[in-house]
Amino acid sequence: MKKDYKIEWADNYGTRGETFILASSQEEAEHWFRDEYGFTGNVTITPFHNSERE
Repeated sequence: MKKDYKIEWADNYGTRGETFILASSQEEAEHWFRDEYGFTGNVTITPFHNSERE
């Protein structure tokens, strides 16, 4: 079953952001994010409830 995850990211230049993904696990969410964007910086992935989205 897929769950919603929030990905908070920061690169080596001080740029920060967040995105949301529906994935089977935190590991799948991280792999997708890194593969999709070629991202090598820091990421924090946390489960969240849809009601938390703005």
